[in-house]
Amino acid sequence: MNLSFAGAGPVRPPQQARSVASMNRILDVASALLAEGGWDAFTIAEISRRADVSVGVIYQRFGDKGGLFAAVHDAHLAQFEARARRAFDYDAWPTDMESRALVHGVVEQLGMIFEDLGALNGVMIINSNKVPGLSEKGADVMADLRRQVTDLIRSRSCDMPRDHADVAVEICFRLAFSTFMDFSTFSRYQGQWQEMSWHRLISEVADACTIYLFSPQPAP
Repeated sequence: MNLSFAGAGPVRPPQQARSVASMNRILDVASALLAEGGWDAFTIAEISRRADVSVGVIYQRFGDKGGLFAAVHDAHLAQFEARARRAFDYDAWPTDMESRALVHGVVEQLGMIFEDLGALNGVMIINSNKVPGLSEKGADVMADLRRQVTDLIRSRSCDMPRDHADVAVEICFRLAFSTFMDFSTFSRYQGQWQEMSWHRLISEVADACTIYLFSPQPAP
């Protein structure tokens, strides 16, 4: 994953092109270490070695391990947010697209975002409480994601044979989001997930959401 410095937070922004390249290299190495081994593997010494920059430069730019983690977290969130904005732009979906196909495609897009951004999603969530303010930033981005996805699916609620389509759409989002989040966070630790591929998981969840939303509502 290639992360780019966004100039957020307390990090000292670089002024020269070479310094920007060095900063981005540090972020890329740091994100790779986090994805590989989590917080324990995320050490300034190892990042210095892999990025081929001095420990002093890292401390000068980021302050400490927490500052570097915050920078990676912010860059990752920015990438997640930009990807979601493109994927769920209402105008990007044809108005004449069949409603079932649209819902299936939206859920697939959600799954592919989690797949492409990889294990770093889970590491960010598990460790965001180590630096004040990061959990709140993540919650805000996820709230925006929920709004984008549910608004897009709700645009076809008139075709859903349900008395309370808004509630059904919310359930659909929570089902898909929690499944993809759980898989990106815990799949390498849980045996039952280890045999599942992203391709199959995304397809199954998209099928489940589409069937649920467009099947006749069961009698009470």
